[in-house]
Amino acid sequence: MKGADVGFYGFENPNPLVAFGVEHSGGIISASAGFAIDSFEASILDAQGKDVPYYSELHGNTVFLYPKDVLDGYSVYTVKFDYTLYKESQRRSKTWSFTTGKGNTMKGLSAQYDELVLNSGSKLPMQITASYDDGTFATPKTAITYSSSSPTGLKVSPDGILEGIKPGSYKITLSSGEVQGTVPVRVFERLKSKSYPSTDPAKIKDIAGRADQSAIEWALRSGIVGADANGKFRPEDSVSEAQFLIMLLRTYKIDDESYASKKKKHWAEGAYNVAKARNLLLFSSGPGKSEFRDKPINRYRAAGLIASMDGVNFDFPYAVNYVLAHNYMRGTQGNQSSMFGSNDIVTRAQAAVILMHLQSNMKQLVGAPKLVTSEEKQAEHLFPEVYIKPALGSKTLIVEFGTDGRLLVEGKFTDQASKQLEIQIDQHLDNVQTGKLLEKIPVQMDSSGHFSIASTGIYSDGILNVFLRTPEAIYAINVKRGSMNASDYSR
Repeated sequence: MKGADVGFYGFENPNPLVAFGVEHSGGIISASAGFAIDSFEASILDAQGKDVPYYSELHGNTVFLYPKDVLDGYSVYTVKFDYTLYKESQRRSKTWSFTTGKGNTMKGLSAQYDELVLNSGSKLPMQITASYDDGTFATPKTAITYSSSSPTGLKVSPDGILEGIKPGSYKITLSSGEVQGTVPVRVFERLKSKSYPSTDPAKIKDIAGRADQSAIEWALRSGIVGADANGKFRPEDSVSEAQFLIMLLRTYKIDDESYASKKKKHWAEGAYNVAKARNLLLFSSGPGKSEFRDKPINRYRAAGLIASMDGVNFDFPYAVNYVLAHNYMRGTQGNQSSMFGSNDIVTRAQAAVILMHLQSNMKQLVGAPKLVTSEEKQAEHLFPEVYIKPALGSKTLIVEFGTDGRLLVEGKFTDQASKQLEIQIDQHLDNVQTGKLLEKIPVQMDSSGHFSIASTGIYSDGILNVFLRTPEAIYAINVKRGSMNASDYSR
């Protein structure tokens, strides 16, 4: 086939791309068989023999492949398709090639954010995105050249790594042929540092035997927190915004007191001056909200503050997703925003847990740009994971995939009480509705609709697709190795 479309842009009703959460893909590739397809594996290779990632879906006797990126123009692609028909064990195979027609044209260049920030003496890799005349965005396939408005203050390497030399505001020009783009960059001055006195955890009376004891001991040894006059840590006491901000700055050994005036207007004035200079997100900075400096901070507001340290300017809802995606904070029940525990008040013990986790993943405090970071720049959502096993509802499916490769599946479907059903386990192929069939397990529901089974096989896969098949519907859930996932289908 020649002149194949390089892209598909979802201009159909229904739009198949909705299932994958994307607005466009490469040109659709389809493969049909005479009878219903039970399972399949496919690969797409470009002209250089490199794998082309794709989404896929199976409809009866036809499989549709959607390349994740728009294809190159006037290029040859090769598809290999292995499949098994329903109620057959014999593997079948097809291989074919096609040539695309005219490709899209680059129109602009931009960086990961509309404005970049970094500290003096630190480096920041630029991540460049090209915009095209068909409305799509992708990593450019042509070479990019970089130039700084002032190399004595901001250097940029041939491969796009920024290095802050002097505090100030600069611009980086991006070029590829006749296409150019400009990115504003702010270099912050170095913050004054200080080593804070340590507290011996062995002398603290009220932390032994706690699940968070190691985090509290770390915070005491690091000088981030101390004990009261009676030698108590008071782990369940709430933390105010001002207290959390100071603990956060001291996690990175910042001398907050050196930024305070001689006559303080607030006891944490130095910390708030640092926050203002770095454009950190604080709830108390809003109009008429100054009293919240000394009120308990919840996890939602803590997430906003932490995200703004990392070079982004998101409002609080997007900040929660950001800290989860970058593993700067963990949710209380799982790794999705709905499981974050946004309204929970941060205690002294919880602050220690948050900050110990943070300092192992965020290596420095930078600050936020003046320009608001577009919500389109949000990181991709994490693969769903549940930390705490939920209670069984009327339509609940829970899957645990052990590090040893064993799978445990439990559920309760009250409308399926006393029925014999089937669990199907498939290989996960990244947004594929069904890949290679790995196992089918009969399931006998009890009189309440509850069941619990273990897989007979041990799986080496990183992710599995699990299906509960009922006469009325198929309930699907994915699970990552070494984790648990759960879904409530009654909502």
